[in-house]
Amino acid sequence: MTLLTSEGEDQILCFILVYIMWLLVQGPAQPLVAQLGGSIILPCSVETPLPMEELEVEWKTTDEEALVHLFQNGEYRPEAQHQSYRDRALFFSEQIFKGNFSILLENITVADTGIYRCVVFSYQNVGEISVTIQDVCSAHHYTDALLYFPLVDFCIKYSMLGRLSASLCFILLR
Repeated sequence: MTLLTSEGEDQILCFILVYIMWLLVQGPAQPLVAQLGGSIILPCSVETPLPMEELEVEWKTTDEEALVHLFQNGEYRPEAQHQSYRDRALFFSEQIFKGNFSILLENITVADTGIYRCVVFSYQNVGEISVTIQDVCSAHHYTDALLYFPLVDFCIKYSMLGRLSASLCFILLR
């Protein structure tokens, strides 16, 4: 395409088409609840394994943009991690080539609550998911109980870790 300017000079306009495909990155549908001092897996994966060449996976927090973990140029880059995640955020090294980019976050603190982003780059493809650690509970907030109702011959077992979940169990009496 050629345009004439007021001075009569020709100018050529170039159009560059950038083609970016989105990767379908999968993660949890619900926020996660962690135990203080414990460990939690932050899930992030793709269905089809990606070639290791040009693969980059970044885990970051959304509030401070702190780098939680980085996989780049076929290797882990622990020196790039924010100091608060050093020796606490770990990839599952044997799973990277299978498309599993989940990380294990150890020694959970209250400061770990928040939103984490897993961004996956492969050639011109990019995809991301967000994982939320909604709550960090101390061990003494965990309750596990069994309630028995002899008149109706069933019990309710419930566990509570930040929220109530229950299951029924039937008891056979002789």
